[in-house]
Amino acid sequence: MIVFGLILAWLVVIVVNRIFFSFEDAAGLTCRETGEAITLMPGDTKTVSIDGRFELPVFNASAVCQNMGVLLKQDATYNISFESSQQFRDQLYASNKYSVGRFNLKWTTLFPFRRILSRPWFTAVARIGSVGAEDYFLDPQQDGSINEEMKATKSGELFLYVNDAIIAIPPLYDLFYKNNAGSTKVVIKRKS
Repeated sequence: MIVFGLILAWLVVIVVNRIFFSFEDAAGLTCRETGEAITLMPGDTKTVSIDGRFELPVFNASAVCQNMGVLLKQDATYNISFESSQQFRDQLYASNKYSVGRFNLKWTTLFPFRRILSRPWFTAVARIGSVGAEDYFLDPQQDGSINEEMKATKSGELFLYVNDAIIAIPPLYDLFYKNNAGSTKVVIKRKS
């Protein structure tokens, strides 16, 4: 009877977490717009100034939802590619380039808390705007690189994150993200 009660309690926690996070995420609590993003013109590539040099922006796997500083325009086409990278990895388990394919107790236990259940662990996701759920999956090529073309279905700032476990309590959003490691330079280019 105790085992049944524990299983039932665990299932309730999972369902409540999933429902609450879905509402919080769609309401814009996980991704924060700055209002300072730049609009790229066709052919432009996003760069950042670092000590007087222009470089590509860097995406960190430890970010719950990293604002990339670009305002995407509805119906415009963009190319997002990861130029180079360190391996995205958890503090305890390294991933194979962009996704974790191991079966182990930690990943099995945390599976119901994975941000997007239908996508592999640590795959990159692009999001348009802080409100809503306009997500684009950045699937790796055979060689592990990422080069995706996307047409913006709405206007909004561009965010990137990796698919990891998340808890639906705002101060704990980064509980499983803060132990992630790895980063990559990102090419964000407007095509049309």
